[in-house]
Amino acid sequence: MHGLKDVFDALTSNRSLVLSNWALFLVGVIAGRIALRSLGEVKEQGKIASATLVTQFRPRLVVRKIELSPPLHTAGETNNSGNWRIAFSLINTGGTNAHIRSWDARLYWDKRDDTRRVVEICAKTWQPIDMPSGDRRQFEMLIPSDSGFKTILDTEKIAVLERYKEQMLFPTCSGIIHYEDDNKVTRQTGFERSFDLKDHRFVASTNSDEEFTD
Repeated sequence: MHGLKDVFDALTSNRSLVLSNWALFLVGVIAGRIALRSLGEVKEQGKIASATLVTQFRPRLVVRKIELSPPLHTAGETNNSGNWRIAFSLINTGGTNAHIRSWDARLYWDKRDDTRRVVEICAKTWQPIDMPSGDRRQFEMLIPSDSGFKTILDTEKIAVLERYKEQMLFPTCSGIIHYEDDNKVTRQTGFERSFDLKDHRFVASTNSDEEFTD
């Protein structure tokens, strides 16, 4: 105890030494505050730079292709059970992550005669999923075997391809994808494709309210 008291007395008895120690202490405090402020500014600048990067290289989800599986010309041979599928090819063509929050699609008959009737065949909703830049995913929607899809399509196929009538009944697939970028900005991709029997493929709608990418 006496040793510590002697050291304390020695330090405090020298006024210049005491002032010097306090000056060093104050310099350390000031330097520490400056360092913390600088670190905070660096972090904030980093956040701004990251947000700007996401804005400039935003994600962009595109439904690249919709296909009937199996293809129409082999369906009669391999799919007598009626277990057909609609296959979607989805790609993130943007430069940053896309966080899908909800995605739903439906398949329906679009009758393009005077009645202009629409009859739903099936629908599906997918779970949320993240897609990095350049990521490509395949999704499928099963067509119920009891929907009558095969019978109706075969009948229309005969009318169009064998009897050379104009196609009036179109299997049509449409839907919308809601997703966010890393800045929490919400974006949408909509699609509407109708199956052309002569071309054996789904053709994109010219309606910008249905076929679009934000």
